[in-house]
Amino acid sequence: PSLAFDATNNTASLSFTPAANRWGTTQVTAYLDNPSTVQNSNLYTFTVTITNVNQAPSFTAGGDVVVNQNSGARVLQWATDINAGPFESNQMVTMAISCVST
Repeated sequence: PSLAFDATNNTASLSFTPAANRWGTTQVTAYLDNPSTVQNSNLYTFTVTITNVNQAPSFTAGGDVVVNQNSGARVLQWATDINAGPFESNQMVTMAISCVST
């Protein structure tokens, strides 16, 4: 993660940018430092929690399918590279398919 600090008008803002597709907790400790003195402010420690966001599943779609009339049922491998999403391998995915007859 990266931290940025901005102090203006006697207030402070701290921005926290987590790494992509990462979650968890981290402890942050802050204090004020005055280089002209030996003494610093009290330490203040707090926890930042980044919650997991469900990542979208993905797949590679096959091309159009042409089946002759009255040819009976067919089993086709149409979708490949089915993936539950980054860091989501423990999740089960299902696929829904609808047909439009013309």
